Amino acid sequence: MLKRKQNAVLVFKLKLKFLRVDTGVKTTANIFRRLTVEMQIKFNAQQLCQNV
Repeated sequence: MLKRKQNAVLVFKLKLKFLRVDTGVKTTANIFRRLTVEMQIKFNAQQLCQNV
């Protein structure tokens, strides 16, 4: 019984670790995406200024 409980705790900890890694990857991707969008907007603004 005790062994089973320990295994459940281990599995839970593993899942938590994977979840944390997953959310970390997602937030990094979101930040990167936001940065690229901002860079594109700045670049477009510069192009517009040069054209005028």
